[in-house]
Amino acid sequence: MPSKHQVGGSNPSGHAISVKMKKLFENHISGTAFLERQRARRRLPNWLRISLPVIFLSVAFSVAAILVVCASWAYHHFHPDMPQLLASSGPITLAQGLILFSCFLIGITLSLPLSNIFLWLIPPVRRILDENAQGLPGASFKESMKAGMKALIFVALPSAVILFLGIWSPWLS
Repeated sequence: MPSKHQVGGSNPSGHAISVKMKKLFENHISGTAFLERQRARRRLPNWLRISLPVIFLSVAFSVAAILVVCASWAYHHFHPDMPQLLASSGPITLAQGLILFSCFLIGITLSLPLSNIFLWLIPPVRRILDENAQGLPGASFKESMKAGMKALIFVALPSAVILFLGIWSPWLS
């Protein structure tokens, strides 16, 4: 009989984790929490329902654009003999791909808490969102900020490492 460390052996802790993840996914997507959030979104006034994704995407692309410009400047600083990052023509290089992809991911994850703070600063919007979030798990300002901070830790920090790797591009030296 193979041990649990050999190929084909059972891994009870891995199975327990996969069962927990499956239950979490089912509860979040197909469970009542997801449906309650959908109903809460439908209860929002039309102007707010339309403005939420517009604000989120505006902040996301603004942050990403600023990061791309700063990364382009830093890339040119590290590699003055190379053509400008944004002005080069032809196929995209590995460094350009890493920089653009990581700037986009950082922009998206930073826009979660930034747009949340922006909306919280407007008292009528804050009131509407607070009333709408009552009774919904994870929908309050504090809980959504926690989720945004988790996204920053698990997505933006690794993306920042990839961004610096793309800017530094040790394979070009």
